[in-house]
Amino acid sequence: MKIIASLANVASLVALSFFACSAIASENRLVRNIVLKSTQGLEIYVSASLQESEPDAWGNQTRHLNQFNVRTSEFGEFRAVIVLKCTAFRYPNLRHYESTFQMDATQSTQGAPYLASDFSDRQIAYAGFGGDRDSCRTELAIVKNGIWQRDPVNGTNNFVLEL
Repeated sequence: MKIIASLANVASLVALSFFACSAIASENRLVRNIVLKSTQGLEIYVSASLQESEPDAWGNQTRHLNQFNVRTSEFGEFRAVIVLKCTAFRYPNLRHYESTFQMDATQSTQGAPYLASDFSDRQIAYAGFGGDRDSCRTELAIVKNGIWQRDPVNGTNNFVLEL
């Protein structure tokens, strides 16, 4: 009886330490600064703030986009469109989805260059127990004075960002 009681105590301590470790999982804050230049000569500065969790006891890990800033080198009327092209795998199913948000601004020649910020929290990656996962590719399209800016690398209106 004494052995069973001490085994129960050890089991409860192991379970408590297991749950305590998973509850204290830390998160890393990452900042990505990217400089782009369109074929039309517009310089585009992107700053993204990300939060990435450490894997918990079951291997679950997430990455969130917490803040997104776009700034340009010139004045004008701008619209920035950010597209998250995502793939989700939940065994045995695979699906694709998109999430889009935009940031608008207009400046006079007396104002500062275009600066737009978005502070929404968006999950852009997930890795889970059993191989379940989500991953999102981030693309930026920017329109200046009604003209789509083109990426000189891929020749399209969408700049692919590595976040």
